Amino acid sequence: MGQNNSFQKVLGRVEKMAGKLWNQIRLVKDCCQAHQLQMAYEQALRLEETTERLVLLTRALPAYTGSGMAKWEVENVMKLCIPVDMGFTTEGWFRLCIPALLPKKGSGSADYIRSFLYPAMQEYFQRNGVSI
Repeated sequence: MGQNNSFQKVLGRVEKMAGKLWNQIRLVKDCCQAHQLQMAYEQALRLEETTERLVLLTRALPAYTGSGMAKWEVENVMKLCIPVDMGFTTEGWFRLCIPALLPKKGSGSADYIRSFLYPAMQEYFQRNGVSI
């Protein structure tokens, strides 16, 4: 009962945030159509922040079902959707390439980056026999 209640609570937060997302999309579109590019830019940044928060919530949602496979399967989805490339240069430097991120504007957190980077790095180092 508790898991179902938690799942429903988080799902409700996802639904509420998705509604906010759609409103922000409309605002960006309206600003763009009105040729108010500075306002479109500001609204687009708010949209991006909401999207990041929504992604974090939806990544947690499968775990609230109680499935023991949730973490593993969410990490697999991230591997498919977020390109992370790492290795060592010929000079011996560690090289990490991740998708470009927008600059933070006063708020936000590193949770988004940690959520896909840590599993990718753990897998890389295990696969290449490097202990961490």
